[in-house]
Amino acid sequence: MKKLVTTMVAAVGLVVLPACDAPDDFEDDAEFRMHPANGDLQVHVGTATTDPDCLAWDIVGQNVYEGPETAGNVILTVDGMELVGPNGQTECTMQWVANNYIELHEGSANGPVIASQWQNHAFFGDVSTIDPSVRWQFADHTFYLDWVTDGNWFDDKIAAGTEEIALGNTQRRMLIAALIMGLCGSDGLPEPPAQ
Repeated sequence: MKKLVTTMVAAVGLVVLPACDAPDDFEDDAEFRMHPANGDLQVHVGTATTDPDCLAWDIVGQNVYEGPETAGNVILTVDGMELVGPNGQTECTMQWVANNYIELHEGSANGPVIASQWQNHAFFGDVSTIDPSVRWQFADHTFYLDWVTDGNWFDDKIAAGTEEIALGNTQRRMLIAALIMGLCGSDGLPEPPAQ
């Protein structure tokens, strides 16, 4: 559907979009998705998932690949609540704080809190002392439908998933946030390819 819309728009010549972007008002229908949000998925730079040059991470099974799975560059393996680097060392450990709220610790669960995932919001550091009624205002990233925004829902979309990642479980969103934030061995969200 996305490819058809992009092709139709390009053919008519109404809108010229950067290769990594889709129209702001485009929403894919979740009932036609092949995999659940917690299964295999890809995370792309920008707002579309059609350009292979924009692929940042390929999450297949327990492995996270930088770029496509076929390149074989595993940067993290999810082992329960631990994110393990390619050398076998635990880079980060997720730990539950409350329902729909998880912290990411550097190294083991005893390490410092380097990020938090609460509802559909991701934060650098520990935000447990911020009142939940205003916590969302401090979000560094938010999961909205297929996208990750740079801040809250209304801020710029910086990454897109091949699944509706906002419906993923808290651990899956924390993993994706860590990748985008440049934590746990990730270099962070890459720049879009030059046009």
